[in-house]
Amino acid sequence: MAAMTEQRKIADKRLRDALKVARRKHDEPGSLKSSVQVCEAPNPHFNPAHQPSRSNPIKVEALVNIRESAVGTLYARGHINDAQWAAAGRFRMYWEQSGAKGAIAIDYGRVQVDGGKAIDPLPDRVVEATQHLNSCLPVIGKRTFDIMIKVVGQGMEIADLAKTQREKTTFSDYIKDGLEELAVHWGGYKTR
Repeated sequence: MAAMTEQRKIADKRLRDALKVARRKHDEPGSLKSSVQVCEAPNPHFNPAHQPSRSNPIKVEALVNIRESAVGTLYARGHINDAQWAAAGRFRMYWEQSGAKGAIAIDYGRVQVDGGKAIDPLPDRVVEATQHLNSCLPVIGKRTFDIMIKVVGQGMEIADLAKTQREKTTFSDYIKDGLEELAVHWGGYKTR
């Protein structure tokens, strides 16, 4: 009888310890799908009018969810540098501004009137963003451009596009090379 209660106490203690570990995992920042890592990020409060110093740093350490995008994972792991990261942000910005991200919401603030009316022309921002994206195509090539649209623009994971490890490596190489070409094309500086 005493041995039975002792075994029950041990089993209960193991269960409590397992529950504590599970609770600790849920206490970490972010959701269960996030993977938070400390990473250097551009300082949003940096003032270029003053010299960089401890009180005015160019970069600060911040918690970054590296699973937010495949490009974010590449940057957090050091596979792409700051120039390529900036080129990815610019490519994504142009993709979103071009209206390729999906349908536009209905503006309920507009006054409705009787009678048909011509569709509003595209805003200049949409036209410019589309022109910037079209200027990327001859620089990086059709295949890389298609992969960049899916991964950088739409935020798909490389694992969703590739079936084998070799394809994943090839696609990440396409992305890295494409971002390097775009960094040189837009910024005029070498990334290596």
